[in-house]
Amino acid sequence: MARILVVLGMLVGFLVTMSVALLVAVHFIDWNAQRSWVANRLSDALARPVSIERGLDIALFPSPHVVVRDLMVGTSFADAGFELAKIGHGELRLDWPQLLKGKLEFSSVRLSEVTFNVPARGQLSRLNFLPVRQIELHSATIVLPSQGRPSLLISQGLMSWPAGATRGEVKLMGIVSGERVMASGSVGWRMDGNDDPLAVVDLSIGVAATTTTINGVVGYNKMDLALQSQTPAFEQLLAWFQWVPSASMRAQLAGSARLKGRLTGPLSAGPRLEINELEVQLSQVRGTFQGDIFFKSEERDWSAVLEMAASTQDISQLPGHGGLWGHLAGPAALQSMVMINSQDIALSNAIFSVTGEPFKLKAEGQVTHRWDGSATEGEVKFSATTRAVRPTLDALGYSFPLSGKGQAAGRLKLHKRGFSVTDLVIHGAGDGWRVDGGGQLVRQDPQDDAQLAITLEAELHGASVLSTLGIPFEEKIDVVARGRLSGSAKAPRIDDLDLKVISRAFDATVHGQVSSLWPKLESQLNIKAQVPDLGYFSNVIGALPNVLSALKASVRAQVTTNGTLISINQAEGDIRGRGLHGTFTGTLPDTQDWTGGTVALTVQVDDLSSWGLGGALRRNGADAVRVKVNAANSGDRQRPLAIYGQVSGEGWSAQIRSKMESLQATAAYELELRIAADDPDQLVGFFAPTVTLPGPLAARVSLQGQFDQWETSQGRLEISSDGVEIVLDGYLLAMGKNDRRLDIELKTDSFSRLGRLFAMSLPDSAPVRLVGSVKGSGAGIVIDSAQFDVGTSDFRGSIEYVRFDDAGRKPRINAQLVSEHFDRKDFQTVATRASVRMPTEKFFSDRQLVLDWISDNDIHLDYRANTAVVGEHHMKNLELTAIVEDGKLVLDEIRADMQGAQMKVTLELDARQRPYDIHYSYQLLGMQVARWLTENKAIQPLTGEVDIEVKLTGKGNSIREVVSHADGYAVMVIHEARIPRKARILLPTSVLMSVLRTINPFAKASPVYNIECGLIGFRIDDGKAFSDHTLALKAKEVTVLAAGTIDLATEEIAIAIRPKAREGLGISTVSLAGIYYRLGGTLAKPVVKAASERILKTGVTLGAAWLSSGLTVLAKGLFDRLGDKGDVCKNAAHRFDTLLDGTAFTLKPTVN
Repeated sequence: MARILVVLGMLVGFLVTMSVALLVAVHFIDWNAQRSWVANRLSDALARPVSIERGLDIALFPSPHVVVRDLMVGTSFADAGFELAKIGHGELRLDWPQLLKGKLEFSSVRLSEVTFNVPARGQLSRLNFLPVRQIELHSATIVLPSQGRPSLLISQGLMSWPAGATRGEVKLMGIVSGERVMASGSVGWRMDGNDDPLAVVDLSIGVAATTTTINGVVGYNKMDLALQSQTPAFEQLLAWFQWVPSASMRAQLAGSARLKGRLTGPLSAGPRLEINELEVQLSQVRGTFQGDIFFKSEERDWSAVLEMAASTQDISQLPGHGGLWGHLAGPAALQSMVMINSQDIALSNAIFSVTGEPFKLKAEGQVTHRWDGSATEGEVKFSATTRAVRPTLDALGYSFPLSGKGQAAGRLKLHKRGFSVTDLVIHGAGDGWRVDGGGQLVRQDPQDDAQLAITLEAELHGASVLSTLGIPFEEKIDVVARGRLSGSAKAPRIDDLDLKVISRAFDATVHGQVSSLWPKLESQLNIKAQVPDLGYFSNVIGALPNVLSALKASVRAQVTTNGTLISINQAEGDIRGRGLHGTFTGTLPDTQDWTGGTVALTVQVDDLSSWGLGGALRRNGADAVRVKVNAANSGDRQRPLAIYGQVSGEGWSAQIRSKMESLQATAAYELELRIAADDPDQLVGFFAPTVTLPGPLAARVSLQGQFDQWETSQGRLEISSDGVEIVLDGYLLAMGKNDRRLDIELKTDSFSRLGRLFAMSLPDSAPVRLVGSVKGSGAGIVIDSAQFDVGTSDFRGSIEYVRFDDAGRKPRINAQLVSEHFDRKDFQTVATRASVRMPTEKFFSDRQLVLDWISDNDIHLDYRANTAVVGEHHMKNLELTAIVEDGKLVLDEIRADMQGAQMKVTLELDARQRPYDIHYSYQLLGMQVARWLTENKAIQPLTGEVDIEVKLTGKGNSIREVVSHADGYAVMVIHEARIPRKARILLPTSVLMSVLRTINPFAKASPVYNIECGLIGFRIDDGKAFSDHTLALKAKEVTVLAAGTIDLATEEIAIAIRPKAREGLGISTVSLAGIYYRLGGTLAKPVVKAASERILKTGVTLGAAWLSSGLTVLAKGLFDRLGDKGDVCKNAAHRFDTLLDGTAFTLKPTVN
């Protein structure tokens, strides 16, 4: 503003001078024609170039005035190119009264269309102020000297001074940088002691919301102005300093500023701005400044000495440039002496601190930076701590996966060409890790890389640390590493690397160097390792978990790395444990391509019993197995890795051939294994000691598939041994899992050979053939489409087997089977079949029932057979459902057609306790004797029907034990039957046959017995079978009535029999009169003898305590009355009802 007033004064003085000259000759000169002459004269008077481009008019009336158009004024002749002012239209009016008094004064000066170019300080020169009472400005532009600074557009301006006054009022309105400007106050003139004119100003200036007051004097050789300025929009003030910030930066610079200071010194030589107080309060930063700014004669020659203090509550809110700056957060402060000039900026005694989380920083020192960027010099001592080392290092561009705390300290020296960091100390620690180091970094030239000389020591403890580093390890581990980090920052290396690993899984030492860390990893390492249990690594990689456990290994290897290429140049070692010992060697040029390596493994297993194979170690090393395999390139492009070799033992050997893409999980492979054994037991006994195979064995296995999809591997297994042939085709390794079917075909000439194969005791009888397929189903397997033939018996259907589940429930077997024909003798040995035809000492077997399978499994079996043969019984349409659950067996109504009869059998057996609890019922209705005899190849013609019903409840571990204390009944009813003499069906028929063979007069002449009706019934209590005259027969020739007991425990019989001849049939009634028989012996060997009348009179003890009358003696009279009274069969049926105390039974005799 001061310079603007000086320029205005100069222009006014120039115009006044011109007006006086023109007034003298106003009436004698053509002024427009003489404007060049007038301009030259003015140039001489003003010592500045002047030109009048358009016109010049002078008039004396109505008042003297001068009018000029397009007046151009320069700064000086030396700078002819600089235009000080251009006045489009100017009018000056003289004050006549003062002019008549000899004083030159102007009543008014009006200027319009004016451009003032404010000169730089070096372009200013002195100019006298002339008396003017009023100056008006219209459409004036004041251009500041520095390029890019905004111009001041004055739309209206008025400066007036009363007559004789030295101070007048000033009012200006205009626009600068789009903002409205208003100035008001007073401006006056006075002379200093050296007769230099001084402008006395007292102004208040407003630009938008910024207000500034200027108070003092200004002149060419003297200036003393007091300044006060305040703005609520600091970012708008920056436009005055040629700085237009970005939109994001403008938000950061939003705030207020307040300035108090003085501008002193001569305007010609350069003033000094003394800043008493400058306070800036931005949105995120508060700063205060004190000091001086010195302006020299040249416009751009200036300097400043300031004391600065700045702070922020959160440095993360300030705009940064990424890296560590973007990681800083929390309060920060900077204190420093700042020295600034046009060439550089220097900070001395600077203290910068960040006290936030997680990173804290403190730096002290001095730095000098040249504005042109040519040099930065200084020395700074720094220290830093972080509670989160991982994100801190990430911000610095270093990937570090571990979490923890860190510290760093050192001294940074900056010089013209480079820098150095000395006295560097670093420390980091976290859960399971620690790193310490120290040294220096030096860069001598900007074109060079920083050189490193740092000693590092690191420790890792615990599997969680390795897991974080991406290394799968679950055991406790300790790792200690030492080395020297050297080389350059762009190509660092580690010398004298010494690494030691201690863990339960392995111990290892590593020596060597890492010749390059980046951009490409290069190293040369010597590794020694001791592995106490290879099983750990097999579990980690999921391969051979049961093979490598408890094996120890020593490994020595030379390993080099070149970028992503890792090479094992030489490896050797030994392996031992579990009766195994051996060595291995190998090389692997590229660990990512296992096909290019070579490996040789030679081991001997002296004791296979430790591998769960075979029995205890036999003498002479019969269990020893030798393994020799090699791995090399196969020459096959698709499967370049080949593994081949031999496994051998006493009397057997196996050749291995395999090709695969690689050892990666997704690799495809093919395998062939050929086995030959002179004595199969030597080989098979390793895997199943209870299984034996006869004769020499030959086997071939072929497989192909993909490692990570091993269940989809398909193959074929062929086994040929003496009398046994087995073929498995399909998904061998899946063994029927996940709907992967496995076809099975088995042939053997003997059922016993199949039993040996599966470690079971099976009879040596019929040939066996099995064809079917296996697939997975949930937690079990399903054998479907099964065709199982044993001799003449055949089975078709499906079997589902469910293993133990997570809840601990028993295995479950669900089977649906059908047979066209079933014959029990196909499952019996020759000796067993022969023993059936031989007489037995006992009727009931005392062989122990083996029912563990009921307790060990839950079973649901549905079975149907078109025809079935069990001993002498020929059945059709056999159907049964067997359910075993929670240790209980239930056979729910076995049904079959047998000799035209309907057979029904139910059985409930509780195997949860000993002795077994058994409930049994048997019913055979309408058995046609003719059909039974036909099917058993007896003589014909035969007729009649037989019904049988048995119900028993008992406990025991054999059939004998069950019936020894059984309760229930047994009854047989005969309808018009001819029964063969040799029939032996159940208990009632045993008694029947014994009676008929004894008393029938035609027994020797006929192979059959002609019976019109009959009933044989026994009540069974606690193993005793009682008949109270419930044994009655009506034959063609005789009627028979019997009573007595059978002790089922001893099988002893005590039954009294009385036959009676029937009249009219050719038999004398006298011939049987008075004849009585006693049936004794056992069920297996019953004996019938004639008994005298005296025996009946004295009594036959029947053990009949069950009789309601309490009688224990049967008298002859009782026999006679019962035998003579009505039909014997009908009477026997009635008595059997009474004997059972009303227990219902369905069989009733047919009475003619």
